[in-house]
Amino acid sequence: MLELDGDYLAHYGLVSRECVREMAVSALSLSRTSIAAAVTGLAGPDGDGSDTPVGTVWVAVARRGEPCLEKELYFQGTRAEIRIQAAEAVLDELLKSIA
Repeated sequence: MLELDGDYLAHYGLVSRECVREMAVSALSLSRTSIAAAVTGLAGPDGDGSDTPVGTVWVAVARRGEPCLEKELYFQGTRAEIRIQAAEAVLDELLKSIA
């Protein structure tokens, strides 16, 4: 749906600043909105074989005519708890961007 470049994602990894930026910018360009957000992360319970620790989350907010904001966060807890914290974080960044 977001038309992301698989080679680009393979190079940078799915849990990365580059990936979340591409997701948010692509969502913005493919929509008629003025703001878009994206989140990617590793909620566990197991790692993915990379050096990325479980609980690592990247959020991004893209607005038309402005640089994309990307933020790396670290959460602890169960898979469900990390996912909830990630959702809250991206919503918080959206609210900050429109305030």
